[in-house]
This record gives sequence, C-alpha cells and structure tokens, in this order.
Amino acid sequence: MKTGLVWFRNDLRLADNPALTQAAADNDQLILLYIYEKQRCGAAQRWWLQQSLSALMTRLQQQGVQLVLRCGDPKQII
Repeated sequence: MKTGLVWFRNDLRLADNPALTQAAADNDQLILLYIYEKQRCGAAQRWWLQQSLSALMTRLQQQGVQLVLRCGDPKQII
C-alpha cells in the first residue's frame, strides 16, 4: 500500500487541485496536511485563512477524510 502526502499551503481548494489529483492517482491513501507557519499577518488575512481551513475541513469530513493540522517549522514537521 502506497501512501502519499498532500501539503496544503496557499491552494486550499479540492476541486481542480492538480497536486491533490496527481497524489490521489499515484497513491492508495493520502495524508492531507496543513501547517500553520510562524508568520505575521493582518486580522483580515487570519480571518480568511480560518474560514478557508474550516470550509476545507468540512468538505473533507463529508468525504470521510481528515485534514491534519500542525503548527511550526515545515522542515521539522514533514
């Protein structure tokens, strides 16, 4: 069984997502990951990110898939 990793960064959509489509075609199962990186952003950007992640998590849960959320340095996490 082959497992692939899809790291969501700036593109939080499921539809028409080339990385997700390719990973699903090449692997038997997927780990879907989002990493909160330590960076400064304004209130509007934080709100947008939270809303987008919430929508993504809801869509994934409807399909029986979990989004793994982590916070920190991607080099250490991955």
